[in-house]
Amino acid sequence: MEIAGLDIGNKGGFSIIREVSAIGGPDGFRFTIDSFRIPTYEKKIGTKKRVNIDYDELFNILNKELKENDVLVIEDINVIFGVAKYTSFIMGYQKGIIEGYCKVRNIDLVKVRSAEWQRYMFDYCKQELEFKNIDGDKKGKTKLKTKKLSVGAVQWLIDNGKLRLNIDNVEYQNIPVTYDGITDSVLLAIYYYLNTKIS
Repeated sequence: MEIAGLDIGNKGGFSIIREVSAIGGPDGFRFTIDSFRIPTYEKKIGTKKRVNIDYDELFNILNKELKENDVLVIEDINVIFGVAKYTSFIMGYQKGIIEGYCKVRNIDLVKVRSAEWQRYMFDYCKQELEFKNIDGDKKGKTKLKTKKLSVGAVQWLIDNGKLRLNIDNVEYQNIPVTYDGITDSVLLAIYYYLNTKIS
């Protein structure tokens, strides 16, 4: 059984654990993970260009990498504060497509709340939590700087010999800050593994 993480979205990523080896200690694991950026295409609507997911190409990747009874871990998407209606609709639409795909292929779809996996993985990867103010909130509410923390967590895993990461068949030692979709998918897969200790 393979474990994979998927951060759905135009800038998302798909990551699958290829190998796990013990390197000592209760949480002493070294992961080898292959990741793929979500394939997209541009479509012009009036004067605007919209970036859309290329589902044909995405399903080609998933069909090649996943088999029956594998586990696919995604973020449990609900209403997100400060997100436009169109974005919320698209996120729900994308989630529905993945749910249908997994049902047809008999792949075990696991949904995890963002706060749950982020807190766990940021702590595991020794990331100091950073917060920012939410624009327009009169009570001064804050939220985690999750993009920066996600990239920092994966970089920490690489720097500490706990992760070998290939993105689109190229091994990465330094993760670009714009790859937070890839890093989220990596952390989702590792989170599930660490919380189930699958050997």
